[in-house]
Amino acid sequence: MVEAVVKTIDLEKGSLVVQTEDGKEISLHVHEDTDISVMELETAGEEDATLAEIEAGFIVEVEYTEGENGCHCHAVTSIS
Repeated sequence: MVEAVVKTIDLEKGSLVVQTEDGKEISLHVHEDTDISVMELETAGEEDATLAEIEAGFIVEVEYTEGENGCHCHAVTSIS
């Protein structure tokens, strides 16, 4: 997993761009099989979410693989 800050989200294309601590920007393709979760404020646990619930500026942990057609996102977890 890589920790990063969400820079932009494109709901129509199902993608987001995140920036790592060292300044690297990663464009990620989100698919139906991508595990997305956000911090649940009352219990500080995680709850299932959709890409629409992730916002620019959120600190996230992402798990992805790089391929010919870009980066496929396997998991996005908001930690902020």
